[in-house]
Amino acid sequence: MGLDTFIGQDVVKAKIRFQIELAKKQGVALNHILLCGQYGEGKAYLATCIADEMSVSIKLADADTINLQGDLAALLTNLREGDILLIENIEKLNQAISVLLTAAMRDCKLELIVGKGSRSRRISLKLPRFAVIGATPHHGRVRESLRNSFNVVLDFGWYDQISLANLLLREAKPQSGVTISSKAAEVIAYRANGRLHSARKLASQVRDYAIVQGHQLITEEVVLETFGNIGIDEVSVDPTGVTFEKKCMELLVRRGFEVTTTRTTSDGGIDLIAFSGDPFLGGKYVVQCKDWAGPVGAPIVRDLYGVVHSENANKGILIAASSFSQEALDFAAGKRLELIDGSRLSFLASQE
Repeated sequence: MGLDTFIGQDVVKAKIRFQIELAKKQGVALNHILLCGQYGEGKAYLATCIADEMSVSIKLADADTINLQGDLAALLTNLREGDILLIENIEKLNQAISVLLTAAMRDCKLELIVGKGSRSRRISLKLPRFAVIGATPHHGRVRESLRNSFNVVLDFGWYDQISLANLLLREAKPQSGVTISSKAAEVIAYRANGRLHSARKLASQVRDYAIVQGHQLITEEVVLETFGNIGIDEVSVDPTGVTFEKKCMELLVRRGFEVTTTRTTSDGGIDLIAFSGDPFLGGKYVVQCKDWAGPVGAPIVRDLYGVVHSENANKGILIAASSFSQEALDFAAGKRLELIDGSRLSFLASQE
């Protein structure tokens, strides 16, 4: 199965490849890894790919099923040298289990108290060298002492459109005689706002619509027809509420900006004002987000430049989900403007 079968998240995969190579050359178990990403983004599948690359077994568990020390002991004592234990929703582990697991990860030893009252006694179980892969929506939700036990913390970025489309095509199994075209997968991927679980949800809705309408092939037209009938603007394609505009806001916040929303525009974009306290680059930035399928032209860039002057801002930043026309790029050259296209946005997001 291996890492090559995992589509997307190239930055995360590159860091994992380094860890795998390091473990193999040293002849030791993989370092403990914490994978951070929203539900349905492929963390568990990535963990199985890692185990395959390491040629070791992997045990899967959910934190909800590890409530007593016996639950944890049953998992850890069944591991062999170098094996991997994947704990999903690791942020849900209670305090007592977190303490036990933290010690076991550090010392390869499990300290248990058996019996009650005056008859209780402490036993120590030696464990083989093993690796824990924790999966969580956000590393900040994991108890601090446990979080610090992970040698590597990796945050999933947004999936690029091509990766999402390829994943949809790979996962598309003919059901009731319905197949999907590559162009249709691209259209669905575009509407998924970089989230795998959102793309899967939309693909499922389109497939159901196609079955009812008697379509044997899901084409771009069928996708658009589906969106028109279900009201794509009313569909919550991302349970976390991450739209393109919010994606841009989150990126700016993670980079140290204080961001406020100003007004909603008729084209679905949203204007932002970002403030930075950096002593060299600090000040006010005017940000415009364009969730467009086609290139953003020079008129939009000119309008933003006018706002930069009227607001007396340090710079205007135009973030596009697609690209910019050559005229737009030419106009922005040498001015207090920063144009960020979809490819660069994905790269910046992956660096967080």
